[in-house]
Amino acid sequence: VSNITAFRPRTVIFSCPSCYKAISGSISRIADVPFESRELSQFLVENMERIPFRHHVDRVVTLHDSCSTHPFSIYENPRSLLKAIPGLTLVEMEHNRENALCCGGRPEAAPSEVFEKRRRMPLEEAKATGADALATICIGCQRHFVPLEEQYPFEIRQYISLVAESVGVRHED
Repeated sequence: VSNITAFRPRTVIFSCPSCYKAISGSISRIADVPFESRELSQFLVENMERIPFRHHVDRVVTLHDSCSTHPFSIYENPRSLLKAIPGLTLVEMEHNRENALCCGGRPEAAPSEVFEKRRRMPLEEAKATGADALATICIGCQRHFVPLEEQYPFEIRQYISLVAESVGVRHED
């Protein structure tokens, strides 16, 4: 908080739901947070009319809802953004929104065989959708899934990289 406060922001937009959760939840209860905290997908949806979705992203995408989004019920924000992308088709996994499967969390918090099984469960659900891309909301989930990407018939991307591609910003995810 002190490092962010040094920039004297009025509002801070967090691309990571876990960071947003920490600042707006637990940290704000024990320390003064002298700025407004916002979650990126919420901010983008509120400003969607200003986003120039110009480029087609011809993909079938499924979305993994991170456990860190549960306290804020922001399930529809990333979906609204993905649905606004020309050419993109969004398909749902069996378990989604508040019923989404966890990415496995921190591997040090569970025996390796438990972590591995939990990590693969949402990937297997993504595979069952027939999607050619699994979009993640949380960078932690992305970090847990990407090492297994070559074992699945889809690419793993942050949802925001698909939004960026549609507005003409391309970079390696």
